[in-house]
Amino acid sequence: MELYLKILTPLDICFAFMGLILVIITMIPVEEYLKLHQIEDSRVNKLCISAAVFACLGVIHKVLILFSSVLINTGIVSAVFYIKDMIYLIYTLMWLMAVEAMLYRSADTLKRKYRLYFIPFIILLVHIVYVFISFMMRDPDITAYTNSNLFKADRILGMAAALLSTVLGASYMVRAYRLMRCYQEEIKQPVFFRIDVFFVPWLVGTVFFLTIMIPGKIPRLPDISPLCAGLSLYLTYRSMKNGLKYMDRETRFYKEELLDILPSVMEKNDIDINCAVVLSASQDRDKVAKVISELKPERSTALAMNDGGFMLLSDVQSEPAVKLFIRNVLDCTKDLGSEAEIKDEIIFRSADESLSGFISRLQGR
Repeated sequence: MELYLKILTPLDICFAFMGLILVIITMIPVEEYLKLHQIEDSRVNKLCISAAVFACLGVIHKVLILFSSVLINTGIVSAVFYIKDMIYLIYTLMWLMAVEAMLYRSADTLKRKYRLYFIPFIILLVHIVYVFISFMMRDPDITAYTNSNLFKADRILGMAAALLSTVLGASYMVRAYRLMRCYQEEIKQPVFFRIDVFFVPWLVGTVFFLTIMIPGKIPRLPDISPLCAGLSLYLTYRSMKNGLKYMDRETRFYKEELLDILPSVMEKNDIDINCAVVLSASQDRDKVAKVISELKPERSTALAMNDGGFMLLSDVQSEPAVKLFIRNVLDCTKDLGSEAEIKDEIIFRSADESLSGFISRLQGR
């Protein structure tokens, strides 16, 4: 058992280093993905930074444990442990906010929904300050200290802080998972972002970490949470690379190339398409794209075509409803001060036409 405990800390350090390396490997290509600095770019960037800090603190904390006999009266080892817990909570919150930003792309929504989520960090920060003050006030005699009320208070507050970080962090990750599931079920749009690649590594790392926190007969397992953080970040970026292939970053619409895989994507997500609206503008493409984005029906798919125009795919079957949408686009574009001439074309799917046949007809028009 003694040999087992001696091996665990070096193992923890190795896993933390591996996690840090994975984060760095991910952050280098991510810079290309983040070049437009949109709301989702900002959140992904903050997620990468929080994951890197979390992995760094994992290394620092385990290294400090090796020198705990020298630092035992400073409170540094304990403080770094609680700082790591606080950064873990920040990391999970950044995951939640990154998922929200990638799905809904609204800075106002993020500010409104998450402005109170930072209150726990104030509590954790106060506890970290308390740890240093407590170590300054503690009895140098370890036996006298362990029998004191200060020791009991330290244990209770420490467990409460660790529990707060763990429980809230878990709730953030579960919320991010559910947010993605609900979006896919309700909005039914292609999403190049797999929920399992960040949720499963986090879950495995949390199970390992709980064996450290929960006292009892459960054998203490290595702390692989920094490695899992790096792994989830790396796998998520790999899944998001399809977004570079099929998403137009300027308009935030899908690219025309999506038509090649659209039948299988639509059938997989149980989405039907009954009509296509093609719009082309002589100028002010950005204004037209903004209007389409604001007015398009929720369960419709907008594409930025290679010729500079736009295509909107929808399950709407009513021609008057489609013409009303086009009229609203024309009016709103003029309200933005644009003098662009917008040409439109409406293409309906035949009653006996398959989805793949309809898509092929759109590609060959």
